[in-house]
Amino acid sequence: MAAVPLLPSDGLASTSAPNAERLGRWYGERLGRARHWALILEPHRKIAELIGYLLDFELGIQAISVPRPRLIPQLFRRWTPDLVLAEVPYVNGAPSLSDLESLRPLLELANAQPTPIPVILCTNYMEITPAMARNVGFAGIIHKPFMPSTLVATVRGVLE
Repeated sequence: MAAVPLLPSDGLASTSAPNAERLGRWYGERLGRARHWALILEPHRKIAELIGYLLDFELGIQAISVPRPRLIPQLFRRWTPDLVLAEVPYVNGAPSLSDLESLRPLLELANAQPTPIPVILCTNYMEITPAMARNVGFAGIIHKPFMPSTLVATVRGVLE
């Protein structure tokens, strides 16, 4: 049985490193669409990695994670994702609508793009309801701990 090459042969030596254009074509051929990109705002590195793996393996979405929202405006000047998954900052006691307001600058930045970017709230605060999240401006909500199928279904629903 012959091995199937990971990247299409385009006359370049097999030792050449893949570039963004070639990878984009490769993903486009396999996914039937251009590759999506996600920004994960998550202070816990392992959770961000898990979300990134699930997005990549289940939906073909490449993810970049940042631990704090203060880095996002500089990042958006150079690159715009197709989706943002954001964790509500830690609060003492039960979270309220004002705690969700701390992510307002992120929501405003996402909505100010030429094509508004959907933002999904990922939180372990069960007190935050889908209605609260929608009222603030989030496209969806995922409560932690989550099942992989929940994450995939929510992201798929927001992007379609």
